[in-house]
Amino acid sequence: MHSSFVQIMPRLTRLALFLLCFSIGSGNAQNSWKKVSEVKNYANNEIDKAAPKTFDITQGSNGIVYFANEYGLLEFTSNTWKILLQPKNRSSINSLLSYGDRIYVGSNNEIGYAARNRFDQTYYVSLNHLLPKKSTSFSQVWGIFEIQNNIYFCSDQQIIKYDITKNKLISISSKGGFKYAAKISNRLLILDNSNRISILIEDKLETVYTPDYFSKYTIDRILPYNNASFLIFTAKNGAFTLKNKKLEPWGNSENFSFQNTNISSGILLNNEIYCIGTTNNGVLFFDKKGKLLQQLNRDNKLLSNTVLDLFIDQSENLWVTLEGSISYIELKSPFYTLSENEGILGSTYDVKKYKNTLYVATSNGLYYSNWPQNGHTDSFSKVTGVEGQIWNLSILNDQLFIGAHNGSYILQNNNAVPISNIKGGWNFNTIPGNKNLILQGTYSGLVVYQKSEDGWKICNKVIGFDETAREVHFEGKYDIWISHGYKGIYRVRLNEDYSKVIETTLYDQKKGFPGNLFISLLDINDQQLFGTQLGIYRYDSKVDSMIIDNKYTSILTNHHLVRRLSNISENEVLFIQGYDRDDDIGIINFSPNGDHTTHRVPFQRLKSLLIPAFEKFIHFDNGDIGFTSKNGLIIYRKDVRSDYNKEYSTLVRNVKIKDSIVYGNVEDYVTDIRKDSVSPPIPFKLNKLSFSYVAPFYEYPKSVVYQTYLEGLDDNWSQWTKEAQKEYNFLPSGEYTFKVRAKNIYDKIGKEAAFDFTIKPPWYRSFPMYFVYATLLVLIIYTFIRIKNDQRKKSMEKLKIAHKREIELQKIKFEEKRLKAKNEKIKKDNKYLKENLESQNKELASSAMQMVQVDNQLLQLKKSLDEIYNQSEGSIRKQLRSTIKTLDDQIKGDNNWKHFETHFNQIHDNSLERLKDEYPNLNHREIRLCAYLKLNLSSKEIAPLMGISYRGVESLRFRVRKKMGLDTSVNLTDFIIRF
Repeated sequence: MHSSFVQIMPRLTRLALFLLCFSIGSGNAQNSWKKVSEVKNYANNEIDKAAPKTFDITQGSNGIVYFANEYGLLEFTSNTWKILLQPKNRSSINSLLSYGDRIYVGSNNEIGYAARNRFDQTYYVSLNHLLPKKSTSFSQVWGIFEIQNNIYFCSDQQIIKYDITKNKLISISSKGGFKYAAKISNRLLILDNSNRISILIEDKLETVYTPDYFSKYTIDRILPYNNASFLIFTAKNGAFTLKNKKLEPWGNSENFSFQNTNISSGILLNNEIYCIGTTNNGVLFFDKKGKLLQQLNRDNKLLSNTVLDLFIDQSENLWVTLEGSISYIELKSPFYTLSENEGILGSTYDVKKYKNTLYVATSNGLYYSNWPQNGHTDSFSKVTGVEGQIWNLSILNDQLFIGAHNGSYILQNNNAVPISNIKGGWNFNTIPGNKNLILQGTYSGLVVYQKSEDGWKICNKVIGFDETAREVHFEGKYDIWISHGYKGIYRVRLNEDYSKVIETTLYDQKKGFPGNLFISLLDINDQQLFGTQLGIYRYDSKVDSMIIDNKYTSILTNHHLVRRLSNISENEVLFIQGYDRDDDIGIINFSPNGDHTTHRVPFQRLKSLLIPAFEKFIHFDNGDIGFTSKNGLIIYRKDVRSDYNKEYSTLVRNVKIKDSIVYGNVEDYVTDIRKDSVSPPIPFKLNKLSFSYVAPFYEYPKSVVYQTYLEGLDDNWSQWTKEAQKEYNFLPSGEYTFKVRAKNIYDKIGKEAAFDFTIKPPWYRSFPMYFVYATLLVLIIYTFIRIKNDQRKKSMEKLKIAHKREIELQKIKFEEKRLKAKNEKIKKDNKYLKENLESQNKELASSAMQMVQVDNQLLQLKKSLDEIYNQSEGSIRKQLRSTIKTLDDQIKGDNNWKHFETHFNQIHDNSLERLKDEYPNLNHREIRLCAYLKLNLSSKEIAPLMGISYRGVESLRFRVRKKMGLDTSVNLTDFIIRF
């Protein structure tokens, strides 16, 4: 019904509705501009395989920013650049538009879109095949717009409408051709080459302004203004507002002239600020009245003056494509840095506002500027009279004192006038109760200055303290606290004229501090506190020692080095703690009832930028805070509101198994989109996976950290790390979900990404193998049962055999028992026989001895008878001879030996007979020796029995051994006994 109504509406009514919609859409945003300084430049050599020229910019629904580069579709994820693809005809991409899940691409005679498959791989789809034959040649596409779910590709010859729902193309042409187009109030505003301004309504061009209105000018760009009016930029005649068919000049030529400025692009920011890109003057920011607010170009922040396109991303920050580079400009940053581009050189060490002028002490001198600055060209100038390192600025008695490495100075008409040449002016302090005296800490002790009619002069150097005195605080009139970076804190008492020290006490680890290093003086609400490596301490006079301050330590914990703690307002305390590159900075807000809240966002941006132990800051009247830093002065602008809780996503970019990509883009965009190389589920042999991920967060992307969790393996999330890759090796089979999430500089955790995957069991746990296992199990059971049956049969046989053996064993045992008894009897018999034999041997030995004795007695008797015989005569003599003969026969006879031999053989089993048989060459004497040896008689015992000497026995033994052929190792006696 609405369509029919529109068709019958008069042409002027349609235009009136368009202008009304535009007027409503313009809004009434307040003109609030803050200078920008947070610019990140990416030179062409930092961008992977990209051509020097990059044109259009868009941002995908996933947060990734895409660029139309001469070499193809360029992707930037916040940490990597990559050319994803080229159009089908390989022509240079000139325009882009992100809509839904697609990136629409326009190039030379080619239109289409880039999309992602289920493996998150980017591929290109050409739409040229949907074009009518007469519309296939349309040259370069210079703009793409979306209106009511339709995509419009704009070129010089025609506008091509793509109906997403119907997947259909319609060509819209004009005799005058097309020069420029803009989407305003959800309508497509079109400028042709004749300066005609039209709107596209239902695929037809309706003229808004005819060329007659602009006969003197060549229009380049059209932007919305307000109250149904436009802002028009011309080629050489400047800028105008167009309202009610009237052109009025826009801007102030004294502030900025458009006469020699070539406009390349322009956008209206949501705070009613115009951002204009030029080909020769960089990026310009104007307010609604045409006043130049700031200029970014090659002279200050950018790498080129030639701007090709501008784009506002989802975080309302600005992307700029330039000749040979791409820049990212944080429009919403609350921080503004005054550094070299603003005239401040070097690291900054102190800052003071003095008589509407801001003075900044640096490592390269002292700089000043009107404050607040008014114009976009305001910059800092250098104070004359002092060079090099400036440590301190102090405003005392309405004068600015300057403490420097080379001495001390006082400021007069922006010129530094020396008042001391003592090296190292650390600080200045008014002596309580006497505004004409100032105490200064220096490299080598304390110095007192006195004010006279001629100005400030050195009064004296304090005697008795020669240590460096970088921080000095008065407590009372004569007591001062002095910090020493490596020894601790000194408490010094001065005499009444401040000429010498009368008492010095060092408070170090022995006096209550947790250590001696890095202790600083903190002055909160006129209370003297001390910052240490383990929290905040205070002095307890009752015990003359340092103790923990519970109030602030409970807020800041006692685990960090406290570097600064100072009031910035009645209820606000600024703190700086932690070591370099791990700074923890924030503001503590105290409520009237004593409760507090701590705000650390957005001060995390200052991490690693401040100089530890030398931090100074200034609190401006408007609530802004200035911080000294390693490079320039950093201004925190309190009224700049940024959404620090803005959602962002974490994306899994690649999943790799060795060199194969399971998920994510391939390296070579020229090749066709690669199909999944490893079909899910993943084989067990490929259980080594590598995950790459990214969070497309562009504000200080180097600070983004990641946390991973592999569901199915890990027990909890990993530690935060800057590594954007995670590897898992030798994963067991099973189902897994890889999860990753990111945390940005503001400690905001983004949406987590997940990737599900399954690792198949190893081959030996597959279904076919389970079937094999089941079959084997059945066979094993069958075999087992069969074996058991066989074993049972064998067991029965064995039992029978065992029973039989048992019976036999009983028989054997009985027989053994019987034999044992028999053996016992034999042993007894043998024992008896042995004893009997020994007895008989003894008897034989005794008999032999008796025979010898009888023979000896007979010899003795014969000898006596021989003597008598020699003296006798007659019959007596004859009778004696008979008797002597009888005795001689008895002595020489063998009857005794035969008797002995017979008895011996009976006892010893005829051993002498066997010996004669075995050794027939033995004589009677040698047989007799053998008989004695058989009786186990020694040579000494044998000698008298045989009537020979001991040596004679040994000689006889030798002859027996030789005749028997015995070896020398054989004992003759043992041989005879065993024979």
